[in-house]
Amino acid sequence: MIDIVIAHYNEDLFWVKKIIHNEISNIYIYSKYDKKDEKFNNEYFENLNPKVILKKVPNVGREAETILRYCYEQYNNLNEGVIFLQGRPNDCRKKLEKGIFFNKPHHSSLNDLIKNLNQKKIKYSNFQIGGMSSIGFPCNFRINEWRGEKCQKSKYTYGDWFKRNIRNHNSRMTKWYPLAQFGISKQLILSNKINYYKYLLDDNELNQKHPELAHYYERAWFYLFNCESKSKEDMVLFI
Repeated sequence: MIDIVIAHYNEDLFWVKKIIHNEISNIYIYSKYDKKDEKFNNEYFENLNPKVILKKVPNVGREAETILRYCYEQYNNLNEGVIFLQGRPNDCRKKLEKGIFFNKPHHSSLNDLIKNLNQKKIKYSNFQIGGMSSIGFPCNFRINEWRGEKCQKSKYTYGDWFKRNIRNHNSRMTKWYPLAQFGISKQLILSNKINYYKYLLDDNELNQKHPELAHYYERAWFYLFNCESKSKEDMVLFI
């Protein structure tokens, strides 16, 4: 059995209604919608899918906070694997097709994604939306804005943050999952202690609406989950 975790803000989640595979245990929706209207009320989420478990959480940390929160909250109740998605997963496909990243997407449309989520033998490690990219280690990486929103600046460059919170990185290359949509095994989540996820969640820099730190995490999941030391059966491949 696997879980699906969706980082939601204001996206229409109509596509969640089409997920019917009986090997999907729960569909966790971490909604950060912070408007006062009733556009996304409890009834909206209840009608999406009987597997939905709604978590209304503060609008901080982007999808990085959602992934860490799931790992911390479900640490002692994990299924075999989990697939992390954004509220509009085909947005990522469009960006990949524009050549922003190195690999062509595996799923050519949202319908293809749904089809694969409902395939006869679902396997979290079979999912990929553009493959894992290898780039030079972005030691001095910084990002000032994303989609027109100014990022709250970190005290550290990516390289300094990586060394402080993950480990020393000895390779000239780094592996990362662009746009942070991937599947992962229970074993990889458990390769870190539960207190580690709590420590990362409590970081004041992450607990902002548009933190630069969220973009650091996007480039670090492979190493945070210790993927380089695990077997291919445990390793994460994009949705």
